[in-house]
Amino acid sequence: MAITVRDIVELAQKKGCVLATGESKLSKEVYYVDTMEIPDMEAWMKPNVLYITTGYAYSGTKEKILSLIKSLHDVNAAAKARGVKFGRPPLPIPQNFYQMHKDWRAGKITIEEAAKACNMCPKTFYSKAVKYEKSS
Repeated sequence: MAITVRDIVELAQKKGCVLATGESKLSKEVYYVDTMEIPDMEAWMKPNVLYITTGYAYSGTKEKILSLIKSLHDVNAAAKARGVKFGRPPLPIPQNFYQMHKDWRAGKITIEEAAKACNMCPKTFYSKAVKYEKSS
């Protein structure tokens, strides 16, 4: 007796997990379960496989995530992610971030000093600063 995507979805729900798949895939048989965390996983995909991934290699790029989902569909994978956020959740902004941002933009401190005060690397501080400025 083969296990289906429906069986796995039900098991995942009992354990408090989420497995997203299309309604048409629920009766699909799963022959293998595989995990992948590589940037070019499309090259290794096979039919009837349930792929488990954080999608970390695809995080931050909507186009890459959509391409991955399309590739899962194209190879007739057993299940594909829909509405799942890939990658690690972002860390909360530290309380002193806004003051450090203001001081950095005013030229009072360097980006390295601002980042260190916020316990971030300069690249992360800069990307969060740009995102904050766009939302303001």
